[in-house]
Amino acid sequence: LNISRPSGMELLRSLRKSFPEIRAIVFLSPSQADLKPQAASLGAEAFFESPFEPEALVRDVERLMGE
Repeated sequence: LNISRPSGMELLRSLRKSFPEIRAIVFLSPSQADLKPQAASLGAEAFFESPFEPEALVRDVERLMGE
């Protein structure tokens, strides 16, 4: 979630406000791990830190689409 304007957290907050049904997966660098609780409180349902296994991403996307 390292983008300039809006910040990743601002974007997530705005998306969840406008589209409460949206499912969110958040990608973090290892130095951003402390943002996980904040992202979870904004509705993020899955988290990945770099580097991550592509298979794990596919599993979480499938899980979120199936719920």
